[in-house]
Amino acid sequence: MKLKFVLLLLLICCANLHSQNLKEVDQYVIHHLLKEKNIDKLSNKINAKYQKPIVRARAIYCYISSTISYDVDAWKKGNVGYRFTYKTEKEKEQKLRAFRNDKAIEAVKSGKAVCDGYSTLFEILCHKSEIECITVQGESKSFLSDLNKTFSEDVKGDHAWNIITINGEKFLVDTTWGAGSIDNQLKFVKNYSDVYFMMPPNRFILNHYPQQEQYKLTSISKKQFYDYPLFYLDYFFTNIKLIAPLNKEIKKSNSFQIILSPLTIQKDLLFAYDDSKYALDIKMKEIDGKLYIEVPSSSPNSTYFTIYYKNMSIVTYLVK
Repeated sequence: MKLKFVLLLLLICCANLHSQNLKEVDQYVIHHLLKEKNIDKLSNKINAKYQKPIVRARAIYCYISSTISYDVDAWKKGNVGYRFTYKTEKEKEQKLRAFRNDKAIEAVKSGKAVCDGYSTLFEILCHKSEIECITVQGESKSFLSDLNKTFSEDVKGDHAWNIITINGEKFLVDTTWGAGSIDNQLKFVKNYSDVYFMMPPNRFILNHYPQQEQYKLTSISKKQFYDYPLFYLDYFFTNIKLIAPLNKEIKKSNSFQIILSPLTIQKDLLFAYDDSKYALDIKMKEIDGKLYIEVPSSSPNSTYFTIYYKNMSIVTYLVK
């Protein structure tokens, strides 16, 4: 028992040290690299400063998410196709590479991009740092309207992110969502966060689903993804775990139960239906380290039910 405790303590210490070291990388990038607008010079500076692939990847992540703002105007216009002619597969690949490289250069030069620009820039910089990296196309859930998405065999490509491979292990990265978010007025709010750097697959899948199954890195099914409630970015800033319900639909005029952990969050939780001016009067009980929350039924006019933590929206359900 004592040996197990010592090993656990060592693992915790190593994890904390690892996190601290990456925070130091962020500080170096923020103070020394953010003004660099040439991707080759940027790559050379990162590679000269750091040798470990994970540290180089973090420096790249921090640079992109700190310097590139989401291009809301381009997002509103939708995808713009890229047409070209070619005679051979080799010529096709050369033109695609040139197009992607130009996209990365333009993102750095203008300081703006949509998700494809973020992920392309991350992939290109990773390759310059000898880090195996691919861009993944898939579907995301970040707006209330996304709760209306229904199960489909064909996953839409409305978002893009990356997978890096370090020492044979694959990790998920989203530099777009690491840069900030779009508010209710459809304005981009810049707010760098490292939460989407190497996020565990079982959390990443809560609002990302790839077009190709092998890139989800978890056993969660496509149907489960579509059935999930909406998890806001602020959910991932916490250590909260929603245990139940994991289905997005709540029956109108029915009471129901929510299960959350850990217990320490209890005093900072609020719950409300969208047609109410006030938070609900909630009964909670503690069982085996979990919070069991009894939620009263909605009114006939309710459309959404939201869980708040420290006055931040963290999870929303559909009321039907």
